[in-house]
Amino acid sequence: MQALGPLGLRHEDLWHITRGELHDMIIANNYRRYLELEDKALSAIFTGLAFNGDAEEIYALLGSWAGNTVMNNAQKAKFIKDLARAAKEAKRNGANP
Repeated sequence: MQALGPLGLRHEDLWHITRGELHDMIIANNYRRYLELEDKALSAIFTGLAFNGDAEEIYALLGSWAGNTVMNNAQKAKFIKDLARAAKEAKRNGANP
């Protein structure tokens, strides 16, 4: 049988893989694509330096890897605030059962 997409799964593999394993494979594939885009962004930065004498910050071009996905600066700031709120809430609930 033919492989399905970039994860390299065949149709019959879908019957033998757990949701957790599939989720991990998707995250790993997304991270691999992020690293490939990082290389391309670095090339764009070096090209900008060579021709214009200035360059963008890499994360302005690419975004940041956070929370198993790529986020821009505003999304990353919200994600970090949400994590801090959740940690504070968990600590409050754990301290006062």
